Amino acid sequence: MRRYFRKTLLAFLCLSNFGQAEAKQRQSLVSVEQKGKVLSDDQLYRVKYSCSSSKKLLPSFLSRPVIDFPILTRSKSATHVFAVTTGGVNLTNFSFEAPTTTTLFAPHHVFTVEGANIKGQSGTSCGDELFVTGFDHPKVAYILKFETDGLPVAAVRAITLLNDTLAPIFHIIKGKEPNDRTKEAQTQVQTIVSKYNEYLQFFKDRQESEANALDLKEGRNRIITRASTITIDVTPVESALHSAAPFRAGIKKFVALTVPTDISRPVEVCRKLQRDLIDSGFRSPADQAYILYRNLAFDSKKKYIECLDPNELAPFVINDRRLYVGYIPNAVLITRDDVQAYLDEIGAVPAAGANRKTDVAVDFLTDTFSRFGALNIIPSSDRTNLEKYAAETITFDDQTTAATLSDASAGGNDRQTVTSGALAQQLERLTKRNYRRFGCYQVTSEPTVQGFDGASAMILAAKATDEKKPDGTQKAVDELKKETVGLRLFFERDRLVKVVATNKYVTEVRAKNTTCAL
Repeated sequence: MRRYFRKTLLAFLCLSNFGQAEAKQRQSLVSVEQKGKVLSDDQLYRVKYSCSSSKKLLPSFLSRPVIDFPILTRSKSATHVFAVTTGGVNLTNFSFEAPTTTTLFAPHHVFTVEGANIKGQSGTSCGDELFVTGFDHPKVAYILKFETDGLPVAAVRAITLLNDTLAPIFHIIKGKEPNDRTKEAQTQVQTIVSKYNEYLQFFKDRQESEANALDLKEGRNRIITRASTITIDVTPVESALHSAAPFRAGIKKFVALTVPTDISRPVEVCRKLQRDLIDSGFRSPADQAYILYRNLAFDSKKKYIECLDPNELAPFVINDRRLYVGYIPNAVLITRDDVQAYLDEIGAVPAAGANRKTDVAVDFLTDTFSRFGALNIIPSSDRTNLEKYAAETITFDDQTTAATLSDASAGGNDRQTVTSGALAQQLERLTKRNYRRFGCYQVTSEPTVQGFDGASAMILAAKATDEKKPDGTQKAVDELKKETVGLRLFFERDRLVKVVATNKYVTEVRAKNTTCAL
């Protein structure tokens, strides 16, 4: 009896040790290799990924190296999936998070095994590439799930559907409104996430399952199990067009640009689209010119030249002309002679608003001012671009009547009308007096607002619509408009260096901007 008790105790302790070893093994089912640096918000990256699984190793995937007895194997089936995404994973039920309207989601099924049988395995289709910025916070989200029972027929059928599913992975340019292609892609992403999550519900063993979403790092990222490897290479690029990626042939896959229906005003349309491209990470003029050319359908070379600006983006088309051949009809593909003929036609006087670098800068700054007015901070999405459009120190000169935007000086007998400091500090001079709405851009080449003071452009600053009278009642729209001021913007080397606040030219700016509500 005593001998039997010892054997039973020994068997129990062995099983306990096996269980502890198995737990340790479960903790290391997935290993991660990331040796590169954190991605920079304002850098464009080429992300190329692939996955593979071993036919030799998969049949033994469910067995544990620390346990030699098959009877102790807990799970009967397992599946492994991953996604390059800007979303995440739900650790409660080991599934992918529901996507938002801007979630990038490129999923793949790596393998599924049931016992020693391979039910599904990644093939040559497990891989692709895309472009993202560090600000997008791209991740690799992986899920390894287990099931203690056998797989139903529905699960096996679902594997085939997942292997045939391709998600739209193009870089969505963040315009004001999504186009039909973008909306369709967003709907498709939501459907694909649902399909993957429905499939993952066949695997219910929470004790065994693992999931995570890791920020990608520059260089090689690898997710490794005993039978599979996911490899993601992240490379910084200065130009997508000149990178090793098949950008020309795959531009519809790589980029989705929201083009307005009305393109009758090429300069205005392209200025706004160029700003959207810059905000989305495509800062190379060569990329901007190429993406605009491939997405716009102007009917003449002149309109393309006006769109691109003969001195800014048009030269990049000429330099890279061979990259356009075969994709753009010769009838509308500009040459150096076409640009010179256009310059001869307009003579020495450029059209109002032709300084596209200033236009793009003012568009950016107007949006930044508006977001500061709403949030009282400059958002990180703007800070990444700010040094390109504004100097580190900005001079603010209050020339309004009675210096209404200035604080009293130290002595209290005068007002400190001129200050220097960071842009956020200068914007606080406006927001502390409830000036929170900005817009109605006008270039100063327009005679009615010229001023001959060296300013390049002017925008209006208006008080918030919730502005109250001293008695606490709401101010009427007409009363608010009387307090609107003009901000004259001065640039050096295409960066803002000075802002002059004035009561002059406000009426004239409104007259030139018939939709202006400030």
